[in-house]
Amino acid sequence: MYSYKPLASRTSIRLLCLAPSPDRDAVLKGSLIEADVDHLNRDLIETYTALSYVWGDPARTGEILLDRDEQRLGITASLQNALRDIRDETRELRVWADAICINQDFTNERNSQVSMMGRIYSVATHTIIYLGAPA
Repeated sequence: MYSYKPLASRTSIRLLCLAPSPDRDAVLKGSLIEADVDHLNRDLIETYTALSYVWGDPARTGEILLDRDEQRLGITASLQNALRDIRDETRELRVWADAICINQDFTNERNSQVSMMGRIYSVATHTIIYLGAPA
């Protein structure tokens, strides 16, 4: 199970560095980095994409392996599909996705991050609204 490190400040966010794969069905892998929303131009050379998605059935689950020690983090099947569909074949993609980038088990952090969501989306270079797998 993934163990989150505390955020450094009230304006800090985590970003998922999603590892590339040419195989859509390959296991999702990545790492989390921290950046400060008030200093993103200084903190990040690369931009990030904010991902908005349909949460889907919480009983249907998937997972992503995070960091060098490949700790498992459970995610919804809907988020797993979204990440598989946006994952690049050859290069890392920086993504903000609430269920991964916010420690959902820590109420204070979750409340603080939710209050910053407007800013998180407005600072993102791109926003993807994922409604489900292509028909």
